[in-house]
Amino acid sequence: MSHRVRLQLQVMMFVQFFIWGVSVGWIAAGILVGKVCAQASDAQVEASALPLRIAAGVSVLLGLLSFFLPAAPPRSRGKRVTVADVLNLDALKMMKDRSYAILVVSSLLISIPLAFYYNFTNLLLNETRLVSDPAFTMTFGQMSERGSCC
Repeated sequence: MSHRVRLQLQVMMFVQFFIWGVSVGWIAAGILVGKVCAQASDAQVEASALPLRIAAGVSVLLGLLSFFLPAAPPRSRGKRVTVADVLNLDALKMMKDRSYAILVVSSLLISIPLAFYYNFTNLLLNETRLVSDPAFTMTFGQMSERGSCC
């Protein structure tokens, strides 16, 4: 298999993993906590330990699933490994490219307000009671992201 085909396959697999594993999984978790669990319980589910218990159960299932994955030894098995290899310091050479440096800096800067959004929006919506089910409502952001890019 050529290097180009192999790289294209890896990119396609990453995109599929990102769409199904991260985005759809996050949306499903928001719907589960915001609608399904909330309707099954009279208590405010988001303020309870139930979401953490669900996460613990899913983590155990995924841990068990990992035992059934195919063996994938590292490509550099048997080769000498340096600190620069482990820290991927060769990637810093890419910062010489102006376009890449702008991408890295802008990604870093946009992640600052995102950190506040991810940490405090649910808390704000629960405290102010602007919406009846904040976890479910917040999934619309992920749904619109999926609809706009993929």
